[in-house]
Amino acid sequence: FDARRIMQEDTQQAQTLYFDAPLDENANPRNHFAHLKWLGEKLFAPYADFLSSSVNVFDSIAIVKDSDSHAPSLDTKIDSLLAASDWTGGLLGFLLNEGVRPRVLHSEVSSAELFAQPRLLVHIDSGLSNPKTIAMMKKALASGQGILNFVSDQSLRAAGANVADVVPEAQAGARKNLTFYLSPHGRLVNKHSKNAVAYEFPAQGPLYSYSIDQMPGCEGLLYQNDKVIGYRCQTERGVIMQIGALLFDDYNSSDYATLSSPLVRRTFLRGLLADFGVHPSIVVSAAAERVSVFARQSPRNDLLWITVKTSTQRQQEISLRVRPETMPGSLNTAGMYEVEDILSGARQVLSGQDLMAKGFTVVLAAEGSTVFVVRPQ
Repeated sequence: FDARRIMQEDTQQAQTLYFDAPLDENANPRNHFAHLKWLGEKLFAPYADFLSSSVNVFDSIAIVKDSDSHAPSLDTKIDSLLAASDWTGGLLGFLLNEGVRPRVLHSEVSSAELFAQPRLLVHIDSGLSNPKTIAMMKKALASGQGILNFVSDQSLRAAGANVADVVPEAQAGARKNLTFYLSPHGRLVNKHSKNAVAYEFPAQGPLYSYSIDQMPGCEGLLYQNDKVIGYRCQTERGVIMQIGALLFDDYNSSDYATLSSPLVRRTFLRGLLADFGVHPSIVVSAAAERVSVFARQSPRNDLLWITVKTSTQRQQEISLRVRPETMPGSLNTAGMYEVEDILSGARQVLSGQDLMAKGFTVVLAAEGSTVFVVRPQ
């Protein structure tokens, strides 16, 4: 629609705009108003008090952003606007697919105390970072927090981290197949490890490869043929990882419903997070495909609200497990807990042991979603 004309002309002359509004221009219900009303009566009205005081369940991970990274990058292969918008949205979607709920911290706004809390800081590096971001990374390195850095490595260099030389020339353009390796115990290992199993998935350029042969304490984790695209370094206090590729841009795109190798990419992400000791509060079964999970909890820890949704175009059955720290002080192995699907009304009662070890079953319709509440009996 012509936004300029609407702003400049008399509003009475503007075209009638609807989009997906449940009400028309006369505040009369449109076709889908009844569905919105049903959601309000089913979801929000019964839990109004809870929702008004509930807080997000965050895991020990944060996405780091700043305003300087929006400026044009010195690296001509990086589109800073995409990095700050589409790529960051894709990173969030990538994490949510593993059930991980990160905080988003802005180095010019968020407090040093918030930066010090997560085990892991995740950063999309456009080649430009605010000095406060660099300062926060230096503190993280000194305190033993982990840093997972994507695309450029300039912020790690500026923070004084031991980083590998980039092998020219960075590759742009079409997606390339990348390979990682898992040990028999499911941990990420380098390609030369004994009994390692290879997995492959496509990633978007720009791709950066690194020379790590002369870097003690560092090993390759992600490869394009013989080139190291991602590596891990053990520091005096913690771990840093540099991934010179985009693994997640299509998680924030029209291609999300059909993106390739979602389970393999989840496997790689799970391996990355395990190295930093980061585990989701709500554990999604490994076979769940394109499923996002996030939760809210009562300050009194007497009710847990779990939203689960998928974009897959087929029905799937998954399971969700609740880790004990998700409801501190309220979730124990001996207790009994009611799990209710608010939309369907279905209820089941599980022991705390089963809720944490086995979880409860969720049947998601194609492109479906629902909400569960978990409460002590």
